[in-house]
Amino acid sequence: MGPKILSKGKKILDDIHEMKTIGELLDYIPRKLIQRIALLILFIWTASPLFAMAYASSARLYGDPDWISLYNQMNMMTVKWYKLLMQLGLSGCIIGILSLLKNIRESRQDNNTKQFFKDRIIAKFLLMMLFWGLISFIISGCNPTYIVGTDYRRDGILTYFIVAGLFSCGYLIRDKKYIKWIMELFTIVALIQSLLIIIDIDAINKQLGLTENSSVFFNINHSGYYLCMAVMCALLLYETDEASSRLKSLYRLAAFAIITAALVKNRSLGPYLAAVCAIISSLILAIWLNKGRLKKLIKAIIIFIVVTLIMNITEGRLYIDLKILGLDLFRMFEGEEDISDIGSGRWILWVRGVRFIGDSPIFGCGPGALMDLYDTVYGDPNRPHNEFIEYAACIGIPGVMYYIMALFIYLKDFVKKRKYVSTFGFALLSVVIAYLVSSLFGVTMYYTSPFFFMIFGLSVGLLQETPYEKTELKTKNMEF
Repeated sequence: MGPKILSKGKKILDDIHEMKTIGELLDYIPRKLIQRIALLILFIWTASPLFAMAYASSARLYGDPDWISLYNQMNMMTVKWYKLLMQLGLSGCIIGILSLLKNIRESRQDNNTKQFFKDRIIAKFLLMMLFWGLISFIISGCNPTYIVGTDYRRDGILTYFIVAGLFSCGYLIRDKKYIKWIMELFTIVALIQSLLIIIDIDAINKQLGLTENSSVFFNINHSGYYLCMAVMCALLLYETDEASSRLKSLYRLAAFAIITAALVKNRSLGPYLAAVCAIISSLILAIWLNKGRLKKLIKAIIIFIVVTLIMNITEGRLYIDLKILGLDLFRMFEGEEDISDIGSGRWILWVRGVRFIGDSPIFGCGPGALMDLYDTVYGDPNRPHNEFIEYAACIGIPGVMYYIMALFIYLKDFVKKRKYVSTFGFALLSVVIAYLVSSLFGVTMYYTSPFFFMIFGLSVGLLQETPYEKTELKTKNMEF
């Protein structure tokens, strides 16, 4: 085996040495190789929460006070997890650039360049958002601190490129089998974390650096953003498992139930409501377009409701949070003057974020700078807890509009191709919807947003492969 590998490697080097242009090199790189590397990158990132727990376990300081040991574990996880993300994301950028150059070369050879860019309008808008973020970073002064961002948030310009790399990897994978493998791994990793949240054993938490109701994430909201996507991934696998065995079907439902239970126990209302919205949207789409999905979907909805009721009886927090939400909405409609504490204090954060947008509407304050701006002006190192406001404040209104246009065209394409989109495609859409709804109440984090952009890339790529046939309107002869 060894001599064969060496011989093959020598042949590749000889072939490359004989090439005279970059175009020849691009033609030489197999498309399958690019896709397999992209798949490997996404596999590693999907499993990264397990690696983070391993990092934390190795960083535990035995004999020291618990808070010192936990701080050391969290610091180790932050550094190591981000380093892993950086390596994967930047590798994804390289893979994405190679694929783009290869495709452009082929489209030019076929005299089809205009159609090539037209077909990739969603990716083009996201690329424009990335470049606008880079311009915003440059105009804001290229502060070295904001290349990575703060030690906790890590939301600098580098993270924008990293996330773009993971989107690119997802976008390159068009085989449903491979996409399903990624969703399978995502669900398994989320299931492990959900079990740890539910059993909540102090010794295990200390060993793995887990925080209460958050698993490996440092905050219940951050964990909630991840879990609301995981709930929909588990539902996706259950819905799209055709002719599966009874045992496998029970496993799918059990995974869905356990992750739902963890989401309720997590006590973050926004992500729970996001999952509810995504499930309702799935139900509406099934009634509208594919009634064959209804039987499985209704079973899952019943389980979701039952698990919610049981966990609410056990924990009692969801009912309280919904009651507080109702009172907050009542105060808003009544026109109460001081509503700064509405939404667990989110309202005032939104108002301040909008003010920052007004201060610099074109280029924003720059990626990674927003938390320091909150601290400088208001003495509160925070962010808006609304991703759209956050993007607008960081990279300006044009930057967030590129993002909104990408999402709009994505949803528009689903409507346009609705008759041809598979159950799998619609199930992926529900995962995207879950995160987008949660993002109205959430912040971008280096260990949550990349999961969304990975899944968004998978969904956009699969949607692009979905055929679309224009039907001409037929008019009937009418007798007068």
